[in-house]
Amino acid sequence: MKEINEIYLPRIAGEKPTFCHIIYIEQTPIGLIQTYQMDDYPDHKKAIDYKDNAVSVDLFIGNQDFLHKGYGEFIIKKFLKEIAFKQFKVEKCIIAPDPKNVAAIRAYEKVGFKHFKTVRNTEDGNFEYLMKLNRQELI
Repeated sequence: MKEINEIYLPRIAGEKPTFCHIIYIEQTPIGLIQTYQMDDYPDHKKAIDYKDNAVSVDLFIGNQDFLHKGYGEFIIKKFLKEIAFKQFKVEKCIIAPDPKNVAAIRAYEKVGFKHFKTVRNTEDGNFEYLMKLNRQELI
C-alpha cells in the first residue's frame, strides 16, 4: 500500500504530470487508464531510448469479470480519441505492455499500434514491448 500511495497520490494531487482516470463500464469501476506526455519524463525517455515526443498511455483492467472480453480495444480507442490526443497536441502515442502480455498486445494491435522495439527499461530492469500509433492511423 505504501508503494501505491507513493506512486499515485502525487498524480491525484496534481504534483506529477500523469493524469489518471478510473474506467467505468456502466456503473462498475473496472480499472485505471493513465496518460502523460513523454517529454514530461525525460529520464523515462532515456531509459527506453526513445527520442520523439508522444503521449503515453497505460491501461490496467483490475476487475476480473472484464478481462479477456474485448474491452481493452474499445477503451483505448475511445480514450485516445476523446482525451489523450485532445489533451496533448502530439501526433504519436506509445504504449508499452509486458512482452508476455499477449492479450494486451493483441488488443493494442487491433487499435492500430505497431511494435517497434523491445527494450529493457534501465530504470527498473523490466522489459517493455514498445508499440507506437500515429494519430492519423487510429482505426
